[in-house]
Amino acid sequence: MNRCKPVDLSSSQRPVLLPGERLLASQGQVGLYDGFVLCALTSIHKDKSSLHQEGVCYITSHRLIYVDTKVPRVNSVQLDLDTIKSIDAYAGFLSRSPKITIYFSNARAPSPSTPDTVVSKQVATWLCPICSFQNTDDIEKCQLCGVFRPANIQITTSSSGESVVSASASASAPAPTENTCPVCTFINHPSMQRCEMCDTELHPKSATSVTAPSLEPESSSPSTSSPTPEVMDEDSPFIKVAFRGGGGGYSTCLASLKTAIGNRVWEQVQKPVQEPDRQVTSSRGAGISAIQERIERTQLDAAESLTDAFKDLDGLMAKAAEMVRLAEAITTKINKEPQGSSETDTITLNTYLMELGIPNPVTKDSTGSSYHQELARELSDFLVPVLDRQGGMKSLADVYCLFNRARGVALISPEDLYKASCQFSTLNMPICLKRYESGLLVIQSINLSDDRVAQRIFNHVKKYGPLTAMKISELENLALPVAVEQLHMTEAKGFLCRDASSAGITFYENLFLQSH
Repeated sequence: MNRCKPVDLSSSQRPVLLPGERLLASQGQVGLYDGFVLCALTSIHKDKSSLHQEGVCYITSHRLIYVDTKVPRVNSVQLDLDTIKSIDAYAGFLSRSPKITIYFSNARAPSPSTPDTVVSKQVATWLCPICSFQNTDDIEKCQLCGVFRPANIQITTSSSGESVVSASASASAPAPTENTCPVCTFINHPSMQRCEMCDTELHPKSATSVTAPSLEPESSSPSTSSPTPEVMDEDSPFIKVAFRGGGGGYSTCLASLKTAIGNRVWEQVQKPVQEPDRQVTSSRGAGISAIQERIERTQLDAAESLTDAFKDLDGLMAKAAEMVRLAEAITTKINKEPQGSSETDTITLNTYLMELGIPNPVTKDSTGSSYHQELARELSDFLVPVLDRQGGMKSLADVYCLFNRARGVALISPEDLYKASCQFSTLNMPICLKRYESGLLVIQSINLSDDRVAQRIFNHVKKYGPLTAMKISELENLALPVAVEQLHMTEAKGFLCRDASSAGITFYENLFLQSH
């Protein structure tokens, strides 16, 4: 596990993506193993990592990230994809969960002083229909699950490359049936005392010293073939990612990992983001005409970007990442500029930036069974800055419109939004879902208690005098139904009293309780 590094997390406990990095897939209920490979068919020291047994696995274009569920800030780790040499896939069998084995690139080469023989030949293999393990043609029974080879199984021939086989290893290699379970016929490692499958006590044959063969693959590029029988260094030569949640998350993560390793996006040079050319037309360019000119120039730049982006789908995806980086640069510059005559221009630019949306929206295809949990985390990352600017509270209906607008074509249903919002408390998010007595649902910051809201409304009434719900909605930047609920809640706490007339309801400071 020492090849893994700590990972930066957002407030919603999602990994912070690097510039140009894209989220490809994620899956919950994942654990990690680390171990040491001895040969192609057996492995020892494949111990579970005690600190990484329940978490979420994220596959991005640059990294494989594990975010721990219990202690995410401490136990979460990341692995750069450029350190991976090859990967193996195990689809699971009976009670054994699917696993992806990741081999690292710094394998130890065989010692030149060893009397080895170099052999290059074609190897015929057959694929087990039960556990998908790749066996050699001279073996009639699967070495993983023990099932006999069907008569009509297809035989494939592939080059094994240069295999360096020790003479002592070939002379003392154990028979395939060594340490076979007498109950379930599962072939266990010679060092095992009890069957790994059914826990039956084993009676292995006399132990024989075995020197593991070492195979050197043809290419250094990552592959997904059967386990590579190579001697690795003893410094955790591989790790395993175990998918215990079921569903289609294993297949999605495996396909995404293959795609990311094949594309090798991290080797592509990122073009520096150039801010739009903001030429000063005149030293006297001020007032409404200057603001209108800047807005028109911004609209022209946005139109040109959209025209380029919609040429084809690939161009759109590439342009989207560039536009998001441009948005971040503009946002940083806006925050540094002092407020003044450009306030209208700033508001317009903020509106354009909001329309750019979320670069990598969470989908059911990319997250599998953990869809609503990941959607809740994405929603939290999206809403926290919005709530900080707009009173700390939004109705669920307004959130639905804003969130779908930011997601673009990856729209979600109201039911999915509600289920994701119900996950906030379980995932310890900085926001929560609140239901008022009337049934109105709002999403608010966890620091925004009823007492703080009531005190804030009461301060407005003391400052401005009698207020209506419409005036409160303007002062607090809230939807009208939310403002009504806050006034009723403040009234119930005894801070306000109402005056109902034909013109509507006006709320006053409650002087009756203060006089007693």
